Amino acid sequence: ITDPEFKLPAAVFIIFNIYTLVEYLLCGLSLREWWNNQRMAKIVSSTAWLFGLLAVLLKVFGVSETVFELTRKDDLEGAPTEAGKFIFDSSAIYVPATTLLFVNLAALALGLAKVAMEMEASAN
Repeated sequence: ITDPEFKLPAAVFIIFNIYTLVEYLLCGLSLREWWNNQRMAKIVSSTAWLFGLLAVLLKVFGVSETVFELTRKDDLEGAPTEAGKFIFDSSAIYVPATTLLFVNLAALALGLAKVAMEMEASAN
């Protein structure tokens, strides 16, 4: 953290997040809405990069060709009680994020089990 190479990207990251938060608040949106947007941006960008990489690899190896596919758009005239709810349907955009979630949960469980076994062994 004391390296000078770390300070500039960290400062840009912090300033950008403060700026977007202030913009949300000035538009009358809440902190929770800003936070939800930050989370969704991470999910969408990681999924887009993964699917983009897979598409390029498949095209390079001649397995598939680029295809433009029209998708169904949902009616934005939904009931006010449904505001803020996500429509998942058959979207594959959440598959990589869900996979990462389960991998992280498994790693956390294994790490906690290892710590518990080490504590038990040191107590004996």
